[in-house]
Order: sequence, then C-alpha cells, then structure tokens
Amino acid sequence: MKKIVLGIICLSSIASLNAQTTVVDVTNPVTGRTWMDRNLGASQAATSSTDVASYGDYFQWGRNADGHQFSTSNTTSTLSNTSTPGHSDFILNQSGFKDWQDPQNDNLWQGVNGINNPCPSGYRLPTAAEFNAEVATWSSQDYVGGFNSILRLPVAGFRSSADATIVNPGGISGFYQTSNVNLSNSSYLAINGSLAGVYDLERAAGMCVRCIKEANASLIESNQPSFSVYPNPATNNVTIESNSAIISIQIVDLTGAIVQIETQNTFSIEHLTNGVYLMSIKTDDGTVTKRLIKE
Repeated sequence: MKKIVLGIICLSSIASLNAQTTVVDVTNPVTGRTWMDRNLGASQAATSSTDVASYGDYFQWGRNADGHQFSTSNTTSTLSNTSTPGHSDFILNQSGFKDWQDPQNDNLWQGVNGINNPCPSGYRLPTAAEFNAEVATWSSQDYVGGFNSILRLPVAGFRSSADATIVNPGGISGFYQTSNVNLSNSSYLAINGSLAGVYDLERAAGMCVRCIKEANASLIESNQPSFSVYPNPATNNVTIESNSAIISIQIVDLTGAIVQIETQNTFSIEHLTNGVYLMSIKTDDGTVTKRLIKE
C-alpha cells in the first residue's frame, strides 16, 4: 500500500465492474470521520463543483455495482423480484412506490457487511446522521460549502427513475445516497444554491455514492435527539443537556482549530469571536457534533 502524507491520507486501489476507483482517504478534523475523497466511479477528486471527471456513477438505492450505475447503461421497465437483478440495466419505475424491485427490501446497504454494499472493503454508505454532521462543519450550508469542505462534493445531478436521463448535471445540484430508508423512499443528501440537508426520494432514482470508512463512523444516531444546546445563538453562557454523562466538550472553529475545551455542561463563550463553531461532545455513549453560533 502506498501512503501519501497530506493530513491523514492513504492511497490504494479497488477494482469494480469494468472500472477502477482509486481510494484516497480524507479526514474531517472536527467530526473525526474518514471518507473517500471522490465519488464511487469517479476518476479523480473534484477540482471544481462542475468537474465532470469527478461525478462518478449513479447508483439506484440498494443495488450493487452490477453495471446499472454507469450513466450510459441500458434500461428496462421490468422490476426485479430479487435484490440481485442479474443484469446491468437501469430499472425504470414511473408509478407507485418507485423502487427498482418488488417487494421492497429495506436492508441492503447497512454497514460494511450490508447486502449489495458497493463500497471498497472497510467502507460503506454513510448514514443520514453522518452526512448531517459533515454539513454542520461546512463554511456554508449549500453546494459551495460542499465543494469547499474536505469532501469536495461536485454537483453531478441525478439519474431519473422515469427515463434514466441525467437531470441537472453541472448545474447547482448534487444528490448523494445514504444507507437510510424512510417508508417506501430512501434518504439522500441534497446540495444546491440555497441548502444542504437530508431528504427523501424514490429508491429507483440514480444518485452519487460517497463512501465512509467504517473505523471512523462513530456517530450514534439514537443518542442525537437526547442532546439540547441552549441558548443557540448565544452571547454569554451555553448549557448542554444530555441523558448521557458528558466527558468533555471541544469547541472548534471552521478551520479545525480547537479554541476551547470544557468538562462542565454550562460554560462561558464570552471570549469567542462572533461566528459559527462546532462542538464535539464526548459522552459515555459516543461522540456527537453540534453547531454553535456565537453572537
């Protein structure tokens, strides 16, 4: 394995169907999570938001790398009755629940050992909470912030479940699959000119995949709702309420520099410069990241 010293980076290669994605790790110093630096199927990390070589492939939710993800793959309107269709066609669905298979299967992309996980060994699809934690560290919650982040997310658009056309490539919209589902839909990260967040869409739509490394996927989603930060925005004191014992709190600016460390759940931020910060809150049950605004 060849290693390049640039922050925390590890270079290796992985072969997929008729293609090869080079894997270069990038680590967010705030969340502590390690990701691939490019979309699955991309020949390079993005040099701009509209870098075509960085768009990569368009995966239907839950399918493996069987060839359907290529933007030029053939199509079929025949739904699959199994989780492995046995062909490389992009499966169209214009009605009803809009999945590529019937009956639906909610358990296809969860974890490194998930059924049909298309990511390299040791990597997996990120959860919705993991994407949201990354978005909270961006300089702006939109496609500009997505590109300026360590992920360098391009705006590749998505592949329509109705006719397989690529919608809005090179515009201002990017769509990234998560491992989560919500009823008959799947959850995905959307970025455009005015927002960045997780939403739901039909599972038959083709979207980009950005893989996360399992060893750094430490966010415990079930604990997120137990945290309350107030007031926020804040001027003087901040209080954090949690049903888990707080071990430490690190306040980090958007450059990744630690500007304050606390062990109590109520503390002063009067000395901080006005702006946006991230709080990395370590508890007995894991570590979560919360956004804090100082006014």
